[in-house]
Amino acid sequence: MVAGVFVIMQVGRTSFAIPALRGEVLQRTFKRVLVWSLASGSLWLLRAIWPAQVREVVWALAIALDLFGAAVGFYTPAWAGTGRQSGPSRAICSLNAARPSSSSLWASPSS
Repeated sequence: MVAGVFVIMQVGRTSFAIPALRGEVLQRTFKRVLVWSLASGSLWLLRAIWPAQVREVVWALAIALDLFGAAVGFYTPAWAGTGRQSGPSRAICSLNAARPSSSSLWASPSS
């Protein structure tokens, strides 16, 4: 049930943003994110129906796919008409992936 709600939230939010951002630069970014959300969402849903021995592996693959998508700029093939994400839209999606900045990772408590 939690996986279903998570997929609905991810895909629904992105699907809403695409027509809402018509004509904006970020619309292309959300199209790319939708492709990756559908791919990882299918793994989240498959995890719920597969045997217990396989669930952890599928769960790890779904998380890895989410993180890998952000790492490669939500790259999509040419058929999606969106290519690779760069510039300001990449910065916004990096916030979506909740990745900490490198400066916060290495900051010492005394600084």
